[in-house]
Amino acid sequence: MAGAIPDLSLYNFYKSQDNVVMNNLQDTIEKASTGYNLLDIGQNPGDTQQVINLKKEIVLLSTFSQNAFSASNVLTTTTSVLGNLYDYLQNVNSNVIAAANDATYNATQLVNMGQSISSVISLVLNAANQKFGNDYLFGGSSLSIMPFDSNFQYQASSENFFTQISNSYQVPTYLNGQNVFGLNIQTTSTSYDSYTQTFSGPGELVVHYGTNVYQINYNNTPYEWDWNAGLSSTNSTLGVSGTISLSVVNASSTNTYAVSYSSTDTLSTLLNKISTSTGGNFKASILHNIDNTYGIEISPTTNNLSATYSLADSNSLYTLDQVPSNMLELSNYINNNFSGVLQTFIRQNSNSTFSLEIAGSDVGKPLNVVDINGIVSSSFLQESIFSALKQSADRLSQGLPTIDKELGSNEAISSASFNSLTAPVGTNGTLELLISSSTIPVDYSSTMSLIDIANKINLASNGAAYADFVKNQNGTYSLEVASLLSSQSITLTDTVGGAFYQFNTSDIPNGSYIFNVQRAIDQISFANAQVGSYMQSIQTQNNVLTSTSTVANTELANYQDANVASVLTDYSQYQLAYESLMNLIANQKNLTILKYI
Repeated sequence: MAGAIPDLSLYNFYKSQDNVVMNNLQDTIEKASTGYNLLDIGQNPGDTQQVINLKKEIVLLSTFSQNAFSASNVLTTTTSVLGNLYDYLQNVNSNVIAAANDATYNATQLVNMGQSISSVISLVLNAANQKFGNDYLFGGSSLSIMPFDSNFQYQASSENFFTQISNSYQVPTYLNGQNVFGLNIQTTSTSYDSYTQTFSGPGELVVHYGTNVYQINYNNTPYEWDWNAGLSSTNSTLGVSGTISLSVVNASSTNTYAVSYSSTDTLSTLLNKISTSTGGNFKASILHNIDNTYGIEISPTTNNLSATYSLADSNSLYTLDQVPSNMLELSNYINNNFSGVLQTFIRQNSNSTFSLEIAGSDVGKPLNVVDINGIVSSSFLQESIFSALKQSADRLSQGLPTIDKELGSNEAISSASFNSLTAPVGTNGTLELLISSSTIPVDYSSTMSLIDIANKINLASNGAAYADFVKNQNGTYSLEVASLLSSQSITLTDTVGGAFYQFNTSDIPNGSYIFNVQRAIDQISFANAQVGSYMQSIQTQNNVLTSTSTVANTELANYQDANVASVLTDYSQYQLAYESLMNLIANQKNLTILKYI
């Protein structure tokens, strides 16, 4: 029968299967040719979103890796600069130590050493202002501002510049030069003609060192008692009852005060009792000990040198301390009571005055000293690597050794200085030499010179003492007298209004020049160690970034990339299915004509 076709159901089955097979074949062909598993967001929206997120993460990880690489390059340059600085300072240190002995080097050689150190200062300044690209290595977060001016003053940012190398970690990259080149050494801005010059009044130094705070009292009176129950806080109870007896005796009267305390009183309570019950003759303040325990400091309110003060306590919880009343006593007090924590020196300046220098024992802990009353010093100045080098250079350039003259009990040097050994001293007076128990008077006139007076001392002492001269840093001269026997102490005094108003006879804590240069070396080593730790952190983070990137890329491939072997297998299956479908239809076409009758 002409025009007959297979039945409609067979035709519809063929069309539907043909579409399925052809679509699957088309997908597998695209997956094989592109390498992508996800060809359309409509295929699997959830997987597509995961792909987008992973791509963002990979880009961020790549940014962190680039940041880490850049920061590592900067810090590598920084550690190289610091290494050169260390070598410079080691050479300076060798000269400063050698120059401490003026018997080995003459004045000309010392001057040459000073000039050599001056040239090193220029090298250090150039290194401190070195750039990486367009940015200053030691300019902190300001980057484009030159860190140090020609006077060594820091003028850039006080904050480090940080580079982000992970979601949660930043690494310091461009460092604050004030910290790198600063030393935890502070010096009085006020200087003294003599290190035994009495302070003008009482006061207190507050020393911030690391995370600790220390209080150091000073006075111009020799009386101060530490009443110490060793309490853990100012609000702790005393735990014991007793009575403190305070008295002041002068030519006209005797006043005694009894201050009772109970076991339930606190330090604050006892402090108030002392302040209110002694008629204003005594004062009290909280004592903070180096072991972080607390007590009370008690001292006379006024400085009446003609009066006698005393304290007694029924529980003997007190000690009488010699309150530092001049620079030498203050230095000794700090060195004795804060050994291993703080160290002090008395430095003789280029104008022959003296300054007190306080240093922290640990190079890595910041130090700040404040004089509450401003009597010892109106302020304290922070030393730097530059100032340490300049001090040594200036001293050597004057032909002077790098260690201060150390005085002993058998030697005395006048605080008064003179421009010439042969010029008249300009004042009449009488020197009294006390050698052991013998007093030797030496009269001098205004027309006599230092040489004349020294000769007269030598004649009058009859071999017991010898007078000589000291050349000061500023080129002036001072009178020096020593007993010829080390076992015999010597004391010199001058009449009121004489040319030699004061003599120094105590030991000077010396060696600040050597100490400061060595501290500069320690500071550079400390800074370089910090940079090394930053670089180690970058390396550790780089390993994390590499590992995380590998995981992210693998996961992305799982979502995004086609499995070629699987795709080819699918293609073979779909191709076979298509061929089977075509055979089915072909077979149907060969059926007998009777099917359609």
